Amino acid sequence: MRAISKTIAYATAYKTWEAGLGTGKHPSYVAGGFYKDILVELLIIQDGVCAYTEMRLVEENDIEDCKKAFENGKFTGGIIRYPIDLEHFDSRLKPDYGWKWTNFFAVSSNINQKEKRVEEAKLIKAGKSVHDIMKPDLKG
Repeated sequence: MRAISKTIAYATAYKTWEAGLGTGKHPSYVAGGFYKDILVELLIIQDGVCAYTEMRLVEENDIEDCKKAFENGKFTGGIIRYPIDLEHFDSRLKPDYGWKWTNFFAVSSNINQKEKRVEEAKLIKAGKSVHDIMKPDLKG
């Protein structure tokens, strides 16, 4: 798994909004208006590949189109038509910190829903958590 450097360059409206949250609880994850902005920013950062498997999620020429579809820090392009999830690495953070940038990755829907969520549920049930060593943006 390649290391991912997650510097926001396009979804600047989200970046400003998230910074304004500080350390307080986030609004409901489902109520936010930044889903597409974050997902597309991650696809650009991840060069169109899944953060977990490195399988291609978006064609290289689509990445350039995505970059051009940001206006004033918001993604104005169409809906991504690929099986991609905006993944919360540690799903336990979702209720209170659902918009935390450091917890997001773009991943294959199949891997996320059929593999990762099942394994994570087993860990949580056992009182454990997903080990950070598997986090693609981990420093070092």
